[in-house]
Amino acid sequence: MRIASLHPTATRILRDLGVQGQLVGVSHACRQPDGAPTLPVLTRRSLHAGLSPLEAERVLASAMRGGWPLHHVRAEALAEVCPDLIVTEGPCRVQGDAPGGAAAPLEEALPDGAVLLNLRAGTVAGVLRDVQAVARATRLPDGGEDVLRRARHAWSAVKPVRHAPRVLTLEWPEPACVGGHWVPEQVRRAGGRAVLATPGGTPRHVSWDDVRTADPDVIVMMCCGEGLSGNEGFARNLRAHPALSTLRAVQDGQVWAVDAAEHFSYATLGIVRGAAVLASVLAGQDLPGESRRVTA
Repeated sequence: MRIASLHPTATRILRDLGVQGQLVGVSHACRQPDGAPTLPVLTRRSLHAGLSPLEAERVLASAMRGGWPLHHVRAEALAEVCPDLIVTEGPCRVQGDAPGGAAAPLEEALPDGAVLLNLRAGTVAGVLRDVQAVARATRLPDGGEDVLRRARHAWSAVKPVRHAPRVLTLEWPEPACVGGHWVPEQVRRAGGRAVLATPGGTPRHVSWDDVRTADPDVIVMMCCGEGLSGNEGFARNLRAHPALSTLRAVQDGQVWAVDAAEHFSYATLGIVRGAAVLASVLAGQDLPGESRRVTA
């Protein structure tokens, strides 16, 4: 089967299922499969590189209000790879390479014979359903049951802390955005109580006044799509923010950075490991390459 992935979520799920070798193209935001020839890039970003967090958030908010995606599918590139299956997440529009070309919904511009699978998980249970849907679409003999069984076991094996700290997870630094979707479930599985967030709800913008009022015990910086190093930088900026110096978490040295790209940002089985990472954070333990306490 020839598979095109138009979103990092799709590529990671295909990797988890062991069928990344069937990929014939990926999005610009996908990490290329390890040890494989470079795959054609099938999308281009609409969001300009080099924007500050505040500028990027304004562009994102405008796109969401208008119902427009943050990337476009390259029509010619998609047609050239002749996919049997296209896996993506959320709305996509197809556009030719010529400047100023009109964009059409992906559903209206599929290559001949291609099947489209659109992933839409917003909870842990939804992620498991999406993984199963991808497994079935790729015709895995067991429908992904072995992978899902191991994921459920790993989720159940997470050892929660007992003192139930109040945890603020930040998906974006400016304006502050609290982790939504599956993140509150990850916090709960780790033994914490997510503040200013609702399980399954969308990420929520909050003011620094809201944060001061909540006064969390622990703050975890998990900015969308960022690795550990990027989130360390954002966490240092937060610690230095004059309006936040009196926060309990800042004073107690409980500001943390995590690898959001691998364990929190995408609706993949990485969120299972993310719950274990949070449990270690709440127990005060660094995990090399995955989490780090930020004290300065």
